[in-house]
Amino acid sequence: MKKEITLAFTGDVMLGRLMNQVMENYGIDYVWANLKDELKNASLTLMNLECAITDTNKKWDKWPKAFFFKMSSKYMDVLKKAGVDYVCLANNHILDFKEKGLLESIKFLKESKIKYNGAGKNLNEAKKPVIFKLNDSKIGVIAFQDNHSDWKAGKNNPGTFYLEVSDKGLEEIKPLIEKIKKNVDILVVSAHWDLT
Repeated sequence: MKKEITLAFTGDVMLGRLMNQVMENYGIDYVWANLKDELKNASLTLMNLECAITDTNKKWDKWPKAFFFKMSSKYMDVLKKAGVDYVCLANNHILDFKEKGLLESIKFLKESKIKYNGAGKNLNEAKKPVIFKLNDSKIGVIAFQDNHSDWKAGKNNPGTFYLEVSDKGLEEIKPLIEKIKKNVDILVVSAHWDLT
């Protein structure tokens, strides 16, 4: 019999803009309020990180964008102290500060030993599943988005795992899901899709 595991999902977490000032003024524990222990005590904590982790100030400028979210790298402990194991980067803010902001995010996540996917240095990295081994179970995670086709990763360029919301997009993701399902006990699929 497999041992019990607990998965914690946060949904969108935006630690940019005014949150940098909040962490500066009140400390990183303030962000989580009474949730920190719940997140930390879960077997696995997964979240969609709705901002870049970067120290660059050069914003995306290839077309107009209303909001730009980034967290300063000096606050990386905000994720570590809450026991965050994985962040999804397949969203509409990871390239708010261009490719440099994405690549810095990846660098800081790797340094903090926090796993990620949904975006990467190239399409292979963005699409690659993350596999966790917990007790006797394997949990896989894949992530993709449809918000900005311009942000699609390529063979040699950084970006997101982009899949349009359509029958074509569903047909494209099915083989990857079937392949990963054969090797894990639980598969988490994070689809940052606008279904309206």
